[in-house]
Amino acid sequence: MLRSIWVNEWSVTGGTAGLRVEPFLPVTEAPIIYWSLNYYLIFGILLTLILFVYGTIERRFGFAIRAIYENEVTAATLGINVTRYKILATVIAGVFAGLAGAFFGHFIQVIAPDLGGRPYMLSIFFMDYAGGSGTILGPVLGAAVYVGLLEYLRILGPIYQTFVLTLIFILILRFLPRGIISLFESLYSRIYTFLGRKPLLK
Repeated sequence: MLRSIWVNEWSVTGGTAGLRVEPFLPVTEAPIIYWSLNYYLIFGILLTLILFVYGTIERRFGFAIRAIYENEVTAATLGINVTRYKILATVIAGVFAGLAGAFFGHFIQVIAPDLGGRPYMLSIFFMDYAGGSGTILGPVLGAAVYVGLLEYLRILGPIYQTFVLTLIFILILRFLPRGIISLFESLYSRIYTFLGRKPLLK
C-alpha cells in the first residue's frame, strides 16, 4: 500500500524515479576521500549503537526485555510492565532503522520505492538470521558475510548469484539455526573453558 501511494503521488514523491537527496557529507574531487569519510562516519555510528545496546542489556531495561522474550506471562507476574517495555523496544528499534535508512538515502543520493522492495528486504533477513538473530554482533557479522558473498558471486550473474546466496542461506538455517555467530560463541566458550576461566560474555 505504501509503495502504491509513493508511486501514485508522483508530484510529491517523484514516483518510481524517487527523490534526489543531497549527500550528507560534501562530495570531494577525489571519490576515494568521499567514500572513506562515509565509511568512517557509518562505522562510528554503528560502534556507538553497539556500545549503547551493550550498555542497556545489563540494566533494568535489558533484563526486562530478556524476561519478556523468554516468557511474557511470567515477566508480567514478576511486575514487569510488558506493554511499556514492548513500546520502548519498538521505538528504539525504529530509531535504529530510521538512522540506517536516512544515512543510506544520503549515501546513494536518492530515495525511491524500490529501496523497500523484495531484494532489500531479503538481504536484511539474510543479515539478521544468517548472522544470528537475537544477538548483538550476529547481524553485524551477517551483514559482513552477505556483502562479501554478494561481491564474490557477482561474476556469476544476477540469476546464479541469487540462487547461490539462497542456497547458502538455507544451509546456514539448516546447520546453524542460531546463526554464524554461534560458531564464534562456541569457540569463545571452549577457549575460556580450556583456560579454566569463566566466559566474560554470554
